Amino acid sequence: MNIPNLPTDNLYKFVALTGVFLTLVCFGVIEYRITQQIELDTEISLGKESLQSDMSQITKEISDMSLILKKFEEISPDQKVFEGKGKGYQKKTLHLSITL
Repeated sequence: MNIPNLPTDNLYKFVALTGVFLTLVCFGVIEYRITQQIELDTEISLGKESLQSDMSQITKEISDMSLILKKFEEISPDQKVFEGKGKGYQKKTLHLSITL
């Protein structure tokens, strides 16, 4: 395979070919960066959808827990689940079974 020699005898030809080469490299870099950005945007949108589904699941679990707590308070309103003591809370042991 014969590789053509660059015309170095004329400085203007050499500068012109260098400019063409740099222009092509710049377009290639720009295209590569745009492709990367599109991939990142896709990953972010998929992650956002995943977080939203996790958030809805957590919200559902919190509402279920609040319903259980309300039912517990209806069953025994005079007992406290947590008792204040110092900086933290000490948990009392309660045996409870609720079927929904």
